[in-house]
Amino acid sequence: MPQLLLFAVLCLGFLNVQAEATITPSEVYGQVLLIEKETELVKHHFNYAKQPIAVAEVNANIMPRHVWQKCYMLQKKLVAFRRKHQLDALTPVEIEPVKDMDPRYTWAQTQRILVEIRIIRMLLGISGEAGAALPVEGKVPLDVFNKLSQIEAEWDALTGADFDASYAFGQAMRLNEEVDVILRHLGLFDDAIPPEKNVTAIPANSLTQIFLVLEQLQRLKKLAGLDIADLSAFRKTEQITAYDVFNMICLTLAELQPLKYQIGLRHVVTVPANHYENKTPADVLQLLGYVTNKLVLIQHL
Repeated sequence: MPQLLLFAVLCLGFLNVQAEATITPSEVYGQVLLIEKETELVKHHFNYAKQPIAVAEVNANIMPRHVWQKCYMLQKKLVAFRRKHQLDALTPVEIEPVKDMDPRYTWAQTQRILVEIRIIRMLLGISGEAGAALPVEGKVPLDVFNKLSQIEAEWDALTGADFDASYAFGQAMRLNEEVDVILRHLGLFDDAIPPEKNVTAIPANSLTQIFLVLEQLQRLKKLAGLDIADLSAFRKTEQITAYDVFNMICLTLAELQPLKYQIGLRHVVTVPANHYENKTPADVLQLLGYVTNKLVLIQHL
């Protein structure tokens, strides 16, 4: 009898492994199209005809972790929309670090976004049906990322909020805390010095600096034996805004997660972003410079 019970338990375990869902980028893309339809219902309700800022598609080494982070950025826009309509703001979901994220994680993010939009619609009395997700074929994470960027621009237009330096500063503070956690984990004393504040700084300076942060991070990922994602497509030389900085800091946070996993910080979740006001590009640049100096302290893993 005990042998039969053991056999049954082993069979159940095998079935659970076999039943684990496989989700493709195409399926995620189908859900993103449904998010787009839900967004159109909101636009129609407010009779909002203004065209969003055109978003150029990028051709970069986009992986599911970057798509996950893009979903986070869209969730931040929903938070801003809530604030605009005097609804309680929520904190977007964060997860434990993983080494190799797959589309199941990004699919889950799309479901959170869909639920949040439907909650907003219910609270604001926005009627209509978006229908079901239609099957899509041949999509890759890059396609999902670019479509999410377009939808994010739609919510920017709906919100009318200027994603200024304060939003970028909030993400830079999260990045700063992540680096502090790594320093403590490695037993390194933080004797880095913040650079002097450049009061004439503009977003272009901060964008240059976040790429210096990324270079240091990529150095550490190589030391840890991890693959490096090429995000050079996000470098810009003109019309650089605070949002470009916000976007790149978020992608850098995504790049940091495999390193946390690899060095043993597998249950340390990134802290939520606090709400800041009246921050300037000078504040963002100085904080990113401080983060860069901290990463330089790490020479061994």
